[in-house]
Amino acid sequence: MIAFASLFLGLVLGIKPVEIVVGEGVASIELLLDGETVGMLHEPPWVLDVDFGDELTPAHLEAVARDGAKKEVARIDQWLNLPTSRVVINATLEPRQPGKPRVALLSWESTVGAEPQSVTASVDGVPITVTDPRRIELPPVDEQQLHLLNVEMRFEKRASARLDFTFGGLYVDQVSTEMTALPIRRTQASAQPPTVEQAQSWFAKNDEPVRVIAVERGPAEVVVVMGRPFPHILDPGRRQKLPKDLNLPKGFGVRFVSPIPTQTEGVETSFELFPISPVYHRDVADLYSLLTNLSRSKERRDPLPGSALGVAGLAAYESRRRRAIVLIPSASPAGEEDYPPALSRGYLERLRVPFYVWDPEPKPVQQVMQWGTVRSVPSLKKLAEAFADLRADLDEQWVVWIDGQHLPQDITLTPAAKGFVIPGSGDP
Repeated sequence: MIAFASLFLGLVLGIKPVEIVVGEGVASIELLLDGETVGMLHEPPWVLDVDFGDELTPAHLEAVARDGAKKEVARIDQWLNLPTSRVVINATLEPRQPGKPRVALLSWESTVGAEPQSVTASVDGVPITVTDPRRIELPPVDEQQLHLLNVEMRFEKRASARLDFTFGGLYVDQVSTEMTALPIRRTQASAQPPTVEQAQSWFAKNDEPVRVIAVERGPAEVVVVMGRPFPHILDPGRRQKLPKDLNLPKGFGVRFVSPIPTQTEGVETSFELFPISPVYHRDVADLYSLLTNLSRSKERRDPLPGSALGVAGLAAYESRRRRAIVLIPSASPAGEEDYPPALSRGYLERLRVPFYVWDPEPKPVQQVMQWGTVRSVPSLKKLAEAFADLRADLDEQWVVWIDGQHLPQDITLTPAAKGFVIPGSGDP
C-alpha cells in the first residue's frame, strides 16, 4: 500500500527529502525518526524534508499510513547508517521427525556468486559439520531453551556473508534472525563474562531490560583505513627478521578500506564508494606485509579518510565479531567534502566500534593529532608492540547477542555489569 521511493544506501546526515509511493485508501502518512514524529503528509506530493541531524548516527526511519478513519493500514521502515548486505539468506526449520536430527533449511540470493565456495557453522559457539549448505543438521540440544546458530558463507573474490538466527525456547519451531550483536570489554582482570542467565540483568534500552540470546567470544576482525601508503620499514639490502608479534593469530582477520572513493552510477543517482578488501587471515601474510603491499591506489584524487572511516565502521559492525578499527593517518589535508575527524569518531562511538590511530612517523603533526590519541609506529618493534596491545584489547572483548534489531547507541549496561564496558571510540 505504501513504499519508500527514497532509498538511502549510503551514510546520511543533514536535511534530505523523503518520498513515499502511496496506493489507494491512504489518507495520511506519519513519518517517524527513532520513534519520534517528524512530520505528517495528507496529500500529494507525498514528500517531506527530514532533518537527519548534523552528526552521523544510526537511525530508524518509519512511515505509517492511515485511512480516513485514522486507522493504521500499513507501516514500512528503513535502518539508516547501518550495514546493508549483498547476500540475503533465509532460514527455516524442517519439521521434527522422531529419531532424526533437526535440520535447518537455508536459501540465499547473492550478487557475488550463485554458490558459496565454503560454508562453516556453529551452534552456541560450538562448530558443527556442514555437508550440504541447504540442509544443515543440528546437534541434539534442549529445544525448550533458546539456541544460536551461526552460518558463514564465503563466495568468490573473498566476499563473505553471515546468517545468525535463534531457535528453540517458547516457540520451538520458529526461527528469528532479528538480533543485535554488541561487544563488551573487560576492564578488570578478575571480572568473569556473564552466562546467558546472568546477562539478562546486564543490558537495558530506555531503562527497560532487553533479552540476551547468547554470549560468545568467536573470531576477531580489524578494519584498517589506509589514509596513506604504509612505508617500507624493512631495508631490502639487509636481512631482518620480522617480530613474531606481527603474525596474525588464529581466528583473526584484517581487511582494508581505501580513502580514495570511486564513483558508481545507481538507478537514480551516483554513489562514492570506498574500495574495501576481503578479509585476510594468517594463511595470506603477516600484518607488515599486508600493510605495505595492499595500500597502493592508482586514483589521483584527494583522500577522504573521515568518510572512509564511516565505511570501515559499517564493515566492523556488520562482521558481528570482536572488532576494532585502525587508521593510518596522512599529514596531508583531506578533500574539502570529507567528514571532519570529530564527526567520524562520534559515529564509530555510536556504532560501538573501538578506534585506534597508528602513525608511521616518529612524531605526529598537528593534522594527525586531530584524530585523537595517536600511537607512533615508525619501526618494526613499535608496530609489533602496537599490534600486540591491540590483540590484547580484543582478547578482552566478548560479543553479546540481543533479541531484536536495535540501534547500537540505545543499548546500555546496567550496574550489574561490574568490570565490563561497551567499547567505543572513547574507550580504546
